[in-house]
Amino acid sequence: MDSTRRSVTPSPLVLAALVTLSGCSGVDLADETRKSLRTVSVHRDIEVSGSFSGKLPGVDLTTRGTMWYSGWITAPVGAYFDVVDWSENHNRWAKAFSRRMRAADVEVGDLVREQFFRELSEADVFGSVVEWGGDAVFSLKVDYGLADGWGARGSWKPWLEVEGVLVDADGRVLWRESTSIASIDDRLPELFRPFKSPRKLRTAYRVAAKILAAELIEDLKG
Repeated sequence: MDSTRRSVTPSPLVLAALVTLSGCSGVDLADETRKSLRTVSVHRDIEVSGSFSGKLPGVDLTTRGTMWYSGWITAPVGAYFDVVDWSENHNRWAKAFSRRMRAADVEVGDLVREQFFRELSEADVFGSVVEWGGDAVFSLKVDYGLADGWGARGSWKPWLEVEGVLVDADGRVLWRESTSIASIDDRLPELFRPFKSPRKLRTAYRVAAKILAAELIEDLKG
């Protein structure tokens, strides 16, 4: 057994740089690489971003265009301001949404990591999945949100996107894959007043995370 083999726990900044430099396309895990890795770990720090569509209860922000929507004559002025300010408004809404999710104690990044770690540990892909210091380390990038496509009933459904990257001790990207599940997917639960029941909200994202974790692991198996 090679006693000189190194374990790796790169920082999130290094991982992000590696992902950017290596491009956005997927990278398949070679069979010989899979067999050579005795241990893998999953980085605890996850890049997470969230957003929502529509008017979400508990997240209500006005814009420069808001005051102009009161009349049909001035509404185009409001629309103009909102188009001009789209990027700024989007960032404000995303931050407000993230604060609301934290207040409800719903940490989607942690749910995704937890589910991926569990599924990976149970799958027969690598020799062992450890908490720290594997021969290679997975990083996860999570984008999530709530969509009001069922607004007529006053309900919401989650959506989720996950990118996984596996990097070795030398900084080489051994594997990368992305997967997503849309809010229209029938496997996802419908939520009424999502922030009134944080438990149901967590469950909804846990369902999404389980589906995507399984897809990523199937890709790892080759």
